[in-house]
Amino acid sequence: MLSKAFATGVLIRMHHVYRIQNTRLPIRFHVGFTGDLKARPSHHDCGCGDYIRPFAPWTVVWYSAFKMKEKARLLERYLKSRPGIAFARKRLW
Repeated sequence: MLSKAFATGVLIRMHHVYRIQNTRLPIRFHVGFTGDLKARPSHHDCGCGDYIRPFAPWTVVWYSAFKMKEKARLLERYLKSRPGIAFARKRLW
């Protein structure tokens, strides 16, 4: 997804960390990272991943956008760790 900077008029590529949730079974969720938040949920719905395939359809319930890819990757890895899961349950969702 591209975001236009107000002052310079330069297009900036945004990187997203997201949480998707199963629409039929809300206890099923997935945390991921993408450069295209609009296209990624449809990729999950088509059943392209091993974990994702049996539980489609999915809906995005939370996301955070970053200018730096490295920061987005770090947040994704943190949210998949044991302390990150505890933090997310208490503060994010």
